[in-house]
Amino acid sequence: MRSFDLRDNPFHLLGVSSRDRSDAIAEAAEEAVGSGRLAERAALAAQQTLMAARMRLDAEVGWLPGVAPARASTTVDAVIGGKALDAGSVEALRGVAKANLTAQSCTQGASDLETLRRLVACQSDIEVAGVGEAINADRFVAGFPQVDKTLVAQALKGLLTSHVEAAVSAIGASSDPPRIAANIAREFVSAQDARRNSWRNALSGITPGRLPESLALEKL
Repeated sequence: MRSFDLRDNPFHLLGVSSRDRSDAIAEAAEEAVGSGRLAERAALAAQQTLMAARMRLDAEVGWLPGVAPARASTTVDAVIGGKALDAGSVEALRGVAKANLTAQSCTQGASDLETLRRLVACQSDIEVAGVGEAINADRFVAGFPQVDKTLVAQALKGLLTSHVEAAVSAIGASSDPPRIAANIAREFVSAQDARRNSWRNALSGITPGRLPESLALEKL
């Protein structure tokens, strides 16, 4: 299982937005290779991902759906650069965008309880219909086929698992894994919404032995 990382997202690799059309994506791939910023194979793979409707969906849900392109790019660059977003900026975001940025912080080493708790709490704000509408709005502008809710739901399921992997890695790297894990477990074990069931299901995919004891499935 691969941990979440915005640095690997094709939109970031090519420096394009979710509203750019196919010609702009092709030009960006050529520029990335010509400038030496990306190897030809990496640039081609990123381009092919964004051009293929189904593979593109994974990149879209793993980006910042519903956020204007310019703001998405600057926000992602800031987080990847290690800048901590202020509370106001974080709370202004919703659903997948907020969860992805928080997961990125975990991937890059944030293991404080506040960040991990936010990542858990974000899950109840992620709605398949809303994510699908945001993605299809951008696809309309970019000239790509619309996507149905079933595929969006599948893509979000995979995204959730990568979020959990990022969280588990962060917990393991924290100064006190048992305490942090216990607090996170208490955060979602009593929840009666998507937070409990979705995270419990995703945790079942983590390699046995990597979970702190207080996050073991039999205790949830």
